[in-house]
This record gives sequence, C-alpha cells and structure tokens, in this order.
Amino acid sequence: EACADATPITGTGSYSGSTAGGQNRLVTNPYPDVHGYGPEAVFRLDLAAETRVVADLIPFYSGAILYFETECGVSATADYWSFDPDHKDQVMAPGTYYLVVDGDDAGDAGDFILNVTLI
Repeated sequence: EACADATPITGTGSYSGSTAGGQNRLVTNPYPDVHGYGPEAVFRLDLAAETRVVADLIPFYSGAILYFETECGVSATADYWSFDPDHKDQVMAPGTYYLVVDGDDAGDAGDFILNVTLI
C-alpha cells in the first residue's frame, strides 16, 4: 500500500520533510491543471472526534500541492472541490485521513515544512 509508511500526525505541530528522491505512488488527475505526477510525502491523521484541521504547506520547491484523501491512493476520495495548493482549513468528521504533499509534475520535488493545527 502506498500509505503504509505514512508519517503520523499526533497533534498540532510542524512537520518537515522532503519529497526529493521519493516515489510517485499516488497519481491524481481530477482536473486538467492538477496532476500529482511528482513524488509524495504522506501523513496519516486519525481523528477520534470532529476536528477543525488547518494545514499550511511551506514548500521550498515549485509545483507543490497539498490535499487530503480519505482512502489512500483513491483519487476519488481526495478533497479537490476545495483545492488550494498549499492551504487546507476544514472541519472533519471522525476517521482516518491522509494528508499528501505532492508535486504537480514529475520534477516537482524538494524540502517542505507542513504546519498542522488541530482545533
């Protein structure tokens, strides 16, 4: 499974990482201008109660995109209707979610900081 090694989000905090040298395991293409062909970094968020989740991506490379999936690797479960390439602010029901830092095109990869606030 593409998300078996997802980094757990255990609470409010900053998570740094890199997509450089990673694999493109989750290809997304719901709209012509959103591809998701770059390597990903995947984070797992388990919510026990309804929670407002605010996530801000600070990428140090161009073409970075940020999205949630409710089922890992199933683009139909992604939150594209609220697509913002580097900011999410949503009230989410209890459950498991995957927050994905991706690259729009194959060469879009690099270091990033992901700030997550759980309210």
